[in-house]
Amino acid sequence: MGSRNLDRIEMIEWRAKCETVAQMRAARWSVVARCDACRSDFAVDLAKVARERGPATSLWNRKQACPRPDCPGQVQFAVRIPGLFVYQLMVAGDPKTAPKRLTLGERAARDRQGDGG
Repeated sequence: MGSRNLDRIEMIEWRAKCETVAQMRAARWSVVARCDACRSDFAVDLAKVARERGPATSLWNRKQACPRPDCPGQVQFAVRIPGLFVYQLMVAGDPKTAPKRLTLGERAARDRQGDGG
């Protein structure tokens, strides 16, 4: 991801880099499960998830029941990527099906050709 400001990289780009729990472990991402009802954060053991669900498991766009037995809420996963200081919700479209974003140079070339935009 080069020298770009990490906080300006969109979540879909992060997802393209680390889709699976195995890739997240290798990249040393920190993941928590955040409950929408009780507002609790629960650390996610990526090694345990890989063992129990398989290393190709994805946590993107996923919700599940809060682990607290007295809570009716659902948790959503959030990630802290090395170099960033906050957790961000793991919500992003599928990078394989998302339309390609044009660079400024590609936009300028398209505009010169008269394709508009």
